[in-house]
Amino acid sequence: MFAGTARGPWPAISEFDMSAKLGFAANYISKIYIALVGIAIVPLYVRYMGAEAYGLVGFFAMLQSWLLLLDMGLSPMFSRELSRYKAGAMSTLEAMALLRNLEWFFGALAVVCSVAVVLVSDWIASSWLEFSLLPHGEVVFCISVMGVMVGQRWLISAYSSGLIGLDRQLSISAAAVAVATLRSLGVLVVLRFISIRPAAFFAYQLLVVIFECWLNRWLLGRSIPKVRVSFWPSWGAVLKPHVPFALRMAYLSLVWSAIMQTDKLLLSHWLHLEEYGYFSVAVTAANGIILMFFPFGQALQPRITMLAAQGQWAGMADLYRLGTQFAAALLMSAAGVMVFLAEPLLLTWTNNADLAAQAAPVLALYAMGNAAFALHNLAFQVQFAKGITRWQGIGSSVFAVAWLPILAVVAYRYGAVGAGWVWLVGNALFLLFWVTFAHGKVAPEIKWRWLFEDVLSVAAVALLSCLLTKTFVFTSHGRVEDAAFLVMTGAISVFLGLLAGSKTRSWLWTQVVLARARFFAT
Repeated sequence: MFAGTARGPWPAISEFDMSAKLGFAANYISKIYIALVGIAIVPLYVRYMGAEAYGLVGFFAMLQSWLLLLDMGLSPMFSRELSRYKAGAMSTLEAMALLRNLEWFFGALAVVCSVAVVLVSDWIASSWLEFSLLPHGEVVFCISVMGVMVGQRWLISAYSSGLIGLDRQLSISAAAVAVATLRSLGVLVVLRFISIRPAAFFAYQLLVVIFECWLNRWLLGRSIPKVRVSFWPSWGAVLKPHVPFALRMAYLSLVWSAIMQTDKLLLSHWLHLEEYGYFSVAVTAANGIILMFFPFGQALQPRITMLAAQGQWAGMADLYRLGTQFAAALLMSAAGVMVFLAEPLLLTWTNNADLAAQAAPVLALYAMGNAAFALHNLAFQVQFAKGITRWQGIGSSVFAVAWLPILAVVAYRYGAVGAGWVWLVGNALFLLFWVTFAHGKVAPEIKWRWLFEDVLSVAAVALLSCLLTKTFVFTSHGRVEDAAFLVMTGAISVFLGLLAGSKTRSWLWTQVVLARARFFAT
């Protein structure tokens, strides 16, 4: 195999082989760890820095989501192309040339973004944010650091997308765990022994982002055979063929980022920074559902894309439906706990009764909305694998045009709770109606089975389990006991949800038979 002439160096891989199972397990365990660490650390952030300073953390998350739109669909395009490379549809030389051009593009974009945010940081602190306890100069400094971090995130996104496309699940998981530990637990050392000021918090986070960028680039470089490519970019020759697909992905990213982040943008201006901090706590907890979804997206995307590239449509549909039922059981179980046990969960988490009372309604609404969002995002996998994105684009556009004006009116009048209702209803309608329509265009053979067998039946069982537990079983006995009860409720709900799905039920039975065979073999 020679550089520049060899096709992708990996053979076709069955979606059920041992490496796939190990990669999925590592990915999922790492995501659980990251979610637990990220969510568990929030009360400590609020305790050390205060709710107003934590509002800056929420503002950074929103700002990052908006600015990353300038990715213009290039990172998901890169992931898809490296999946094709792994399937043998692209040469090593082409893959490395694409990487080099993306590095030039995102590097230049990072410099422009950093300078632009620094220049407008004083205006943001003076005219957009409302705060009373933090010094104006410190807020300006924090916003400037945010701009530099966002610039680095474009490169990180490209590198991690490449690793996802190559299905390097173990590498991705190990890197994510290391970075999450530094980001979440390491900063406690800074807050505990150096300074509790938000300036110290953001300065440390900048160092972690720089390390994350280097680590992902090193891992990606080790995952592609070495070939010599031109140091200078050749965007016309290398990127031009991928522009149509990238632009379609960029448009979808723009629309969905607007849908997901407009509420946070508007509320950052309409709410006092302390109230925005409480809102951010609720949204952070609800985002645990989206974090649970990432392993499915990362594990399924390259395998579904490879199966599509190889024309194995039946195998792709089976894998997609199995993944959907797993996702529905997990996501809806988590949402059920957050909906029906929102206040006990927040009180157990933060040990702050006022915060729990204020944030519980917002958590319940955003949790259910996030579960619906994750499921219809999973439905996009088939369109993405086939390179057909127009139906998602049309649906997203219609959704945005109808949804954004309603959001602005309701959020202005009813605040965070109103925004939560709009988020929930909008995503539920999109999942029920538009995804069904899109499936009819790209995968008509699973159109109704996906909706009723893979999503609704599994979701109904998981949610009903949580509701019955809350109604007939739950009684608060203290933080430790309540935490154990919440975990047990979620675990039972997941198990019942897996039994409700035809594919997952068959998978569970297969695992029992295999375990029994291994037991008697020994």
